[in-house]
Amino acid sequence: MLEYAQKYNWWTPDKSQLSEEALIGYVLEYGTLVELKKTIAQMGKTTVKKVWESSGNGKEKRKALITFLLEE
Repeated sequence: MLEYAQKYNWWTPDKSQLSEEALIGYVLEYGTLVELKKTIAQMGKTTVKKVWESSGNGKEKRKALITFLLEE
């Protein structure tokens, strides 16, 4: 998952300072379907769902996709 977050958060020089929630948030916001599935498998649905709900559900166009992935 870290490699996906690094790809989408290119402006932060030291990725080790980012929290796990921030990394998940970047993948939720910008990641592809494959990256989202791998992040959910790696981090667990509960953790990803917690970040998703705390972020205000991000972009509207991704809402249905992420909701589906977290509830399947």
